[in-house]
Amino acid sequence: DYESFYFPQAGDCDAREICEMLLQNIEVVIQQAREIAREDEVWHIGDYRALNVVLATGYESELVDIRYMGLSGVWGGRGDFGSALPLEVSMHQSMSIGANREGVIKLGATHEHDIKSPQACEEEKIRSLQANAQSLIETSDLKLIRTFCGMRAGSRDYTPLVGRVIDVSQMLERYPSLRKGMKYPLLYHKNLFICNGLGGRGFVFAPMMAEILSALIVEGKEVDERMNPDRLFLKWCRKIP
Repeated sequence: DYESFYFPQAGDCDAREICEMLLQNIEVVIQQAREIAREDEVWHIGDYRALNVVLATGYESELVDIRYMGLSGVWGGRGDFGSALPLEVSMHQSMSIGANREGVIKLGATHEHDIKSPQACEEEKIRSLQANAQSLIETSDLKLIRTFCGMRAGSRDYTPLVGRVIDVSQMLERYPSLRKGMKYPLLYHKNLFICNGLGGRGFVFAPMMAEILSALIVEGKEVDERMNPDRLFLKWCRKIP
């Protein structure tokens, strides 16, 4: 049994050594969770029990009704390119270019809104990143080594989602006038939280979002309204048929 259970966000870990460092001395259990349920004040996830659950399931959200958050996926690809270019800093403009580390420069990532489900990487699209990088760096010696593709999860308003999860069914059943724009006290799933919607800025946003979420869970410190998922609920209710 665990005091808290964390569902890792799926996708490309482009700094594997960072991930491994962060997971040192932490027991990691990989298990597909098809459903979660709360019984006797405890969350049940397969054979595991938890007091607190944090949803970080990427663009897929079938465990709990969180439609109001408007999570969706944007497909994209990134490439690792071998190069001798002495690039000591990372940069970002229309795309991201990583500093040269041990002879590898990372270029990414494409934004392909027409792709709605995971598929194999298309090397041609990854190679297009090399052409796009010409306005920022010298690219003549870049040679594609590896490709990575995946969905980034974004919220309805492109801002991270960090905080409690509203009990949608209870709210709609108890307050049907929500559909007409009326406001009522929010009802939440007890000890259910979310950290999601980081888009293409996961390694940039994640440390700060984790600090904010831990302060909510451990200290009861409320989340800034700019990233609190509550901001999206009432507007979503008004659009329900």
